[in-house]
Amino acid sequence: MLPNTISESSVDMQLNEGVKSMAGSLNHFICEHAKNLRAFLKRLSIPSPYDHLDIYELNKHTDSSKIPTFLKPALSGHDMGLVSDAGCPGIADPGADVVRMAHAKGIQVIPMVGPSSLLLTLMASGLNGQRFAFHGYLPHKEGALKQKLKELEVESRKTGVSQLFIETPYRNERLLAYLLKYLHPSSLLCIGIDVTGSNEFVVTKSVSDWKKSQVRFDKKPCVFILGSQNAF
Repeated sequence: MLPNTISESSVDMQLNEGVKSMAGSLNHFICEHAKNLRAFLKRLSIPSPYDHLDIYELNKHTDSSKIPTFLKPALSGHDMGLVSDAGCPGIADPGADVVRMAHAKGIQVIPMVGPSSLLLTLMASGLNGQRFAFHGYLPHKEGALKQKLKELEVESRKTGVSQLFIETPYRNERLLAYLLKYLHPSSLLCIGIDVTGSNEFVVTKSVSDWKKSQVRFDKKPCVFILGSQNAF
């Protein structure tokens, strides 16, 4: 059984006792970085030592040929935990690959209750929650990014679909600068910074109004949502 379970960002106030109990019962984990996993378990007040844990790191440096071997404990009947450094496991996260393999091998996947910064930001945005699309990371090169933003803006205006996307924390300022440069002044933009964290910030304004504002990202995770005045 492979629970697609736990997000580090969910610890601070929202993890229920069921998730804590599950994490404390596991000896086999798939995570992005072992250091962050151990810090996560510590914040859950799960007793150390953690050196007995069987930990498999799944990130951009992982040899893809080794990923199928990560499921050996589950195939032997052991429960495993999938832990994301931030956000929700499997959503804009390398964990989706191993979850798909689990399904292919007949391993049960159980999602555990925990907050998603994407949905929480959308909930707090006032933008269209009936129809929305998540695009992950947008292109980095300015020309391709400009084209993509124009496409998303046109789609939002035509269909009312809220367009969600993210960026790595150290590029948030750069992305916002391009959003303000290329989006129409009347388009709506929600910025959700450090959602569920101690400095949570979720505000929706027109692009024109954002140009008059100062935003402090402080290298915190951020969700951007592009919407339209015509969505409703």
